[in-house]
Amino acid sequence: MKKHTTNIDVLIVGAGASGIYAAKTLKEHGIKVLVLEATERIGGRLFSKEIADSKHYVELGGQWLAKEGQTRLNDLIVRYQFKKSTNHQQGRWMHDDGSRFVAKKEGSLPLSFFAALESLKFIKHLEKKAQSISLDAPWNTPSLDQVSLHAWLSQRFWLKETEIYWRNRMEQALCCDLRKVSLLEVLLSAKTVGNFERYQGADHYFFAQGLANLFVQIVKDHEIDVRLNAPVHAVKQYTDHVVVTTENDEIDAKAVLFAVPPQTLRNITFDEQLPETFANMLVDFVQGTVVKVVGVYAQKWWRNRGLSGLIMSQNGPFDVVVDSSFDTLEKGILVGLVTGSRASKLKDLNQEELKSKFEEYVQSALGVAPPLEDFLHMDWNQATYTQGAYSSKRALGHWLTARDALQSPFGRVYFAGTETAREWRGYVEGALESGERQARQIVDLLKR
Repeated sequence: MKKHTTNIDVLIVGAGASGIYAAKTLKEHGIKVLVLEATERIGGRLFSKEIADSKHYVELGGQWLAKEGQTRLNDLIVRYQFKKSTNHQQGRWMHDDGSRFVAKKEGSLPLSFFAALESLKFIKHLEKKAQSISLDAPWNTPSLDQVSLHAWLSQRFWLKETEIYWRNRMEQALCCDLRKVSLLEVLLSAKTVGNFERYQGADHYFFAQGLANLFVQIVKDHEIDVRLNAPVHAVKQYTDHVVVTTENDEIDAKAVLFAVPPQTLRNITFDEQLPETFANMLVDFVQGTVVKVVGVYAQKWWRNRGLSGLIMSQNGPFDVVVDSSFDTLEKGILVGLVTGSRASKLKDLNQEELKSKFEEYVQSALGVAPPLEDFLHMDWNQATYTQGAYSSKRALGHWLTARDALQSPFGRVYFAGTETAREWRGYVEGALESGERQARQIVDLLKR
């Protein structure tokens, strides 16, 4: 016999940034909220792990606050007195040009003079094209949803050097195969950020306290009721309420907000009223493919060699490695990211194999290195209740067929997450904006 829970105004599924921020917003309006989380922790695609005996946390998921423009996340950082750290950038950085590592001056691009000029022209063209997109009805530009980003990039440049550079940058940003997403999807995301200068400053601040712990603190301060290890199996709607079923519970609520990655909704049984366009879209959502690794050393040894710690590669196995060490900690921290098709190639490696590959890569670029004190990694596609990171994208052509299927409620069921954001889509700030916006819609529903 399942336990039956009633007297809940709003049930939120997902204890990531979007779900917790939505719960905070609803609680501030005096609404009774219950949050269900399928895993054993709060944070979702944020995942903070403490370095042993240091009181400093490294991030295996999202970790950044932008230099400017992310007002909601910045307000939380200020409210909870999180100390900002920035990536170390002083010194030469290393670029794999396809055959060897080449040292580059601080702040320089890995491009020839003419390729750099072509890139500047491309950025202006991209910004102009993005601003022509309607946030309210992006499907009104159907031709943009029918061409893949890969095909479009193939026709944009005179120089192959520039094309390869931007193809790599786009795949790193989107974390997926560029053949599977449309130009419209990318332009729409770009518009929610604002301009290229903002995008350049998106990966700016990180925090020793651990970004996931920020949302743990919000849960405590606002006394939000969160049930962990409670995956949802089924949803059934009635005229004035919704019943959600888990392994052990049936929960009756006036409204439900799903704040989870869209692809995970495929595992939930909705009643027969689910619109066909909505169901079809979920099947073809393109999930982000990311493997993130963190190497911890006793010291920041590369800085003594005049190196910034930044490594960028055209061929992998890692796309980028950055120095994410803390000024308040003697230990050195290098963070590596593998995205898209390259991440898929590493999915069968165990912890030790991945560690060995990381050590070999770092030494090839930066020279002989001391042994790692610790090594952590996260393959987000292996996470059962996330199935990818850092965000998912609509498949090629699905803005035309599904339109605003995730933006609008399905009866008393609402959807939030960075994928539905109208500001900073694909970032933590986008998750907050989406959660807040949907929470306010639910407040309006309950006041009727």
